[in-house]
Amino acid sequence: ARGWILTDEYQKLRGFIEQPFFIAVQVFFTIGFTALLVSCVLILAVHLCMTPEKEVFVIRLIAILTMIAAVCCVIAVIIFGIHGDGRNWMPDPDHNYLSWSFALGVVGSFFIFICSILFFIEAGKAKKREDALNHHVAYHMEQTHTKV
Repeated sequence: ARGWILTDEYQKLRGFIEQPFFIAVQVFFTIGFTALLVSCVLILAVHLCMTPEKEVFVIRLIAILTMIAAVCCVIAVIIFGIHGDGRNWMPDPDHNYLSWSFALGVVGSFFIFICSILFFIEAGKAKKREDALNHHVAYHMEQTHTKV
């Protein structure tokens, strides 16, 4: 099991490799990524096989999941932004700096927020469509006796 981080040879280095802030970053990004994966599956379900009666609920669920993902990713980016550039974590700290991959993490987290807001707006529109459909079905049109 050469190279596996949980082997006995890494016991002395584990405290250096697995900094608490880095574990927190990994946990928050994992939660955010999982929420986004579930959202993607639900988006496919809405478009492929969802009944109109359940569409509003599922779109709201997608909006909530993307908001959870956005919050988790922003927390992870903030934690890494504060501690990732520290002098005691990576070797050769004079040549380690936050680069384009960190910037992409920030931009991606921002876009997840936009995605969540758009799903909340779409849930509102779907609710209006559902209410209009239910309102239209509730009134039965009958022929009147007046002549124009």
